[in-house]
Amino acid sequence: MKLIAHYSNWLRSSSSLKANCRLLPTASGNGLHNSQKTTALLLTHKNYHHHKRHSSTTSSSDLTLLQLEKETQFTKRYIDNLVLHHGSKSSNDDENSYSYDTIQTEIQEASAQIGKSIPESGPTGQYHYFFHDDLALGKRTYYRKPSTIITDTPSSTSTTTEVKHHKNQKIFDINLHNEYLGPMSLSIDEKYVVRLAHSIGKTSKAGTIITDIIVTDIKTGLSYAMDRNTNTIASNLSNIEFGPKFQKHSQDYHTIFITRCNEFGRPSAIHACTFNGQKFGSVELILEDTNEAHLVDVQRTKGCEYVAINSTSKTSNEVHILGGTFNKKKKCKRDEGRIEIPWDPILVKPRERKIQYYVECSNKGEVILLAHKFPEQKVNYKSNPITIKPREEQRNEGQDECYQQVTIGDEISIFETSIEDLPLTSTDFGKPIHMHNAKSTFFVEDIDLFQDNLVLYERSSTSSDQRIRVIDRTTSKTNIRDDDLNYEHIIPINEVIPEGGIHHYIISMCGNMQFDAKTLKFNVESPLTPPMSFEYDFYTRSFITNHDDDTKMYANSTTTQRLSNEKQYNSRRVQILSHDGNPVPLSFYFDKTVRTRGVLLIGYGCYGQNQNLGFDPALIPLVKRGFVVAYCHGRGGGDLGKKHYEGGRLYNKNNAIEDYICCAKAISNDVIKLLNQGNDVHDEGNIFLASKSFSAGGVIIGAAVNRLPKLFDAVSLINPYLDVMGSILNSSDYLIEHEWDEFGNVNNDNAARRLVTTYCPLLNVRTTERY
Repeated sequence: MKLIAHYSNWLRSSSSLKANCRLLPTASGNGLHNSQKTTALLLTHKNYHHHKRHSSTTSSSDLTLLQLEKETQFTKRYIDNLVLHHGSKSSNDDENSYSYDTIQTEIQEASAQIGKSIPESGPTGQYHYFFHDDLALGKRTYYRKPSTIITDTPSSTSTTTEVKHHKNQKIFDINLHNEYLGPMSLSIDEKYVVRLAHSIGKTSKAGTIITDIIVTDIKTGLSYAMDRNTNTIASNLSNIEFGPKFQKHSQDYHTIFITRCNEFGRPSAIHACTFNGQKFGSVELILEDTNEAHLVDVQRTKGCEYVAINSTSKTSNEVHILGGTFNKKKKCKRDEGRIEIPWDPILVKPRERKIQYYVECSNKGEVILLAHKFPEQKVNYKSNPITIKPREEQRNEGQDECYQQVTIGDEISIFETSIEDLPLTSTDFGKPIHMHNAKSTFFVEDIDLFQDNLVLYERSSTSSDQRIRVIDRTTSKTNIRDDDLNYEHIIPINEVIPEGGIHHYIISMCGNMQFDAKTLKFNVESPLTPPMSFEYDFYTRSFITNHDDDTKMYANSTTTQRLSNEKQYNSRRVQILSHDGNPVPLSFYFDKTVRTRGVLLIGYGCYGQNQNLGFDPALIPLVKRGFVVAYCHGRGGGDLGKKHYEGGRLYNKNNAIEDYICCAKAISNDVIKLLNQGNDVHDEGNIFLASKSFSAGGVIIGAAVNRLPKLFDAVSLINPYLDVMGSILNSSDYLIEHEWDEFGNVNNDNAARRLVTTYCPLLNVRTTERY
């Protein structure tokens, strides 16, 4: 067995911790494709309940020639090992097709398809924002242009958008050799952009990366940096967000909220200051959480009138809200003589063990609350839903049916309340507007709130397929029924996905920052297909065709043609029975015109994270040379919902390992049958099987390789977490409290200690075994 690659820290990677925190950028592995996980300007509205959508997940190296070289090196190693395994190259390929330069060119051409971001509208809807990458220079440039002018041409199926062309307005550019690509935020009036500029190779005396807080005036191009000498806050920062505006002494002030980390790197406090267009106000502490198990962050809500501060662990959290006209600060002496943030935090609901909730707000004080319950885990657990008592003062003769006792379980249920009703009691979540039905095969993963509509992003608990449900908020109805087509409907995404090509895509949200927007923008992509954006009209219930070639806003006809050009690629998803009879989805992506010669099996199975099925340019050279890319959606991940996660967490972690092994065995035994291919696309002989994972996925793959080393021909581990026992025993290690919920606290839990001993990769390396 060959070790293809491993990066940096052999023992653990801090990205494995960030991967499971809903308010931090998710770990996305390595690769040029990570850059596309950020939407157009990284200025987008961000929801609490979904950590992956709008936070920067890239470092500067994602866009430089250095990273391109690294991707090429590791891709070539896969291919070289494939050739070594079979003893020859494919008969259809010449010698040059396996050269370093050819592989690098293919990756570069594929990555160029995501060098221009998909435009998205700002909070006012007046502008579209996007960026262009220059790989050779290692530079990213941000632009905006006035929004398109829409002329409705009614038809039964679509609305056509006529575009008046405007010159792109440059906002700023970033030299990615000098500065890490960090968080950014757009002001609610679209006049300013604030960003954290993390300097590469420059550290403070304390050893932390030097960070500048920079505000750019978009109209003038002038930038204003916070004085580091005056405000010592500008170090060890993880996020920044423009908040609501307020007026004082006849002058408008913007608010800026900053997330600061403690000396161990844990996001622990929220600070804020004002900005009047040229000067920063004094930085003040808004909220600090000293509990080492809690991570803190702040995000602006969709209606732009509030910010929400979330303090979260893996299994509990609490949220505070600031802004609007309701929660003004009481006058105090320190308010005299300087401008400060005019609001105090309001608690939404006190923290409860095993309960997590997430908050979104409109511009009128309406609060949408998503909640679910973690079960008390046993090896074979049964979830015990909790009962929520209705608020007696809200019940009346006309609302009795709506406010009957309700329960929340493993999956998300949705409620509505108002700022005036906060804080809620421990048994109160507000008015139920969508209760998860245990008999339903779909569960809610995320929402997006609009003035007239509520959008639910749902996933199947059996196949992991996704769909989008739209709920009309203007009706008087208070509860969702699957058969009420007037109140809610499913967006017919399959109508714009042509038959014959890849059909197992992931659906993700575009920015959708405009609260009163009449349309929804969302992306569709796969590991072999670059992101494509669709725009859907809430009111005509149809897709919009956009002819703006300058900004490449893909839509109905354009995207269909683009997908049709990639029909050489195909996908298939099958169910593999694990060691205990539990079905595990296994996804394949491949070039159906090429003989199958090898399989790259990617696994993760930790922290409830879904498999990342986003576009990866480095996979294109592999599938062209006979690789099938496979993804194990094993337990411990979130691909089939919370029960799927619980089935591979803590005392059930062995299930996650066995799920991966069973998928590997199925591939090894007969991958061609799984792919439903004929012998004409299959080379005789054993299939070359390579294993790949990153970060905490190293636990799963490391344990699998220890148990069955001869099953795998090569292993690629990126920033792997391998010393589970050693790191948890080290109480001074970085944020180790967050690993207790996933692997158990081996310091005082004997059952967890015994279990970790059986699978910890570093403890189970066999010196007598040839790997």
